[in-house]
Amino acid sequence: MVTRASKPRKRPAAPKKDESIPQAAPEQFPPPIRLSIEPPSPTVEAPPLSSVKPEAESTSDFGESIGELLGQAPSTEVAGRKSPSQQDDAEPAGDGERLPIERALRLAKGEEIEMQEEEPVRSLTTPKLMLAGLFVLVLVFSAAAVAGIIMFVRKNGVPDVAELASRISLFRQPEQVATPSPVVEPRQTANVVVVVSKEAAAAGDMPNIISRVLETDVKGSKSFDATGTAPAASAKSTGTIVIVNATSRAYTFVATTRFISKDGVLFRLKTATAIPANGKVRAAVAADKPGSQGDIGPSTFIIPGLSENLRDDIYGESDAAMSGGSGTVAAVSADDLAKARADMAAELATEAGKNLEAMLLDGEKVVKELVTSEDLAVAAPAEGAKTAAFTLTLSMRFRALVLPEPALRRALAERAKTAGGEAGAVEFGPLRLNVQAYDVAGQRAEVRVEADVIAK
Repeated sequence: MVTRASKPRKRPAAPKKDESIPQAAPEQFPPPIRLSIEPPSPTVEAPPLSSVKPEAESTSDFGESIGELLGQAPSTEVAGRKSPSQQDDAEPAGDGERLPIERALRLAKGEEIEMQEEEPVRSLTTPKLMLAGLFVLVLVFSAAAVAGIIMFVRKNGVPDVAELASRISLFRQPEQVATPSPVVEPRQTANVVVVVSKEAAAAGDMPNIISRVLETDVKGSKSFDATGTAPAASAKSTGTIVIVNATSRAYTFVATTRFISKDGVLFRLKTATAIPANGKVRAAVAADKPGSQGDIGPSTFIIPGLSENLRDDIYGESDAAMSGGSGTVAAVSADDLAKARADMAAELATEAGKNLEAMLLDGEKVVKELVTSEDLAVAAPAEGAKTAAFTLTLSMRFRALVLPEPALRRALAERAKTAGGEAGAVEFGPLRLNVQAYDVAGQRAEVRVEADVIAK
């Protein structure tokens, strides 16, 4: 090891008061570099302080002595990259050259700094983690599948390969199981044809049931419009009006009672008419004077014979035109009489049916095929009568041969017994009755009785 003796240096003279000491510009450093500090190789030991001869002069400062000490240190290369301060100041030590103080101090302690770039830290990436997790899952499921197969074989034995393949096949279609159609058992019925009459009939093949005949008389009356025409003898307009009575008292208007239209045309009642309380009635009227002035359309009428306070409650109104003032008048036609009679008979039949139902005993039934009727009296104007409205009165008598249901069931049970069954061994549902023949004069009917058989 070569030691170079440092030459003594004189203390620089202090600057004068007026002289200014130039200041060195601050050093510019590049961005810091990350260093990895490792034990230096090789290591250069600093010379011991005892080998340095002390200066004779006590006037040298500490910095100058340190500089002489550092000048004796051997020149070493710092491995790696140099810092900016080393690039500017740390040159190989030579005659009269100085090392940076930080480096010199470290060399004196036997330390060496090796500057190296930091190596990047490697870590596991996400794809590797995912692959590892997938591998673990495959192992778990494989172990579970193997365990399931082992348990199945221990419990059921080794299955047939073909059968096992058919069971686990993903493309196997489900078997179509045919649903059997419900078996509908034929309905069992029983039937018998009986003779029902008011009196005992001669012995025959059909059972005979004695019954009774009910009678009821009904009567009704109703007004109708005439739609026919006839030559007018006096050429007066005629028609019908509806008389309204909104009071609680009934009135009777005599013939020729006056009705004046809203246009001032005078009409008179042709016949006396009873007006019910809180009701209305249709009546025929004729114009007071002949001529076409009586041919008016629908209108309202006041009754001048009533007091002023009653005219708002009792009045007349028409829903059809008056006619006949021009030479023709309304008349009753044959079609008018037929329609009136049919309408009246339908109303009387409804009333008679209610009366017959009220006269039935327990177990008796009335069917419309065994109900007959006849006219007792008919009151109506003759065909061609010159009137705009007419009244028809009809009296009728209705008769009904009733059917006793208990007797019909006994006859059905006897027929079932004759066919090989036992009387009382079965029961029957509701009876279905069909009238096959009816002798009105002899009041004798043949009736087919049918019912479903219900076993006990």
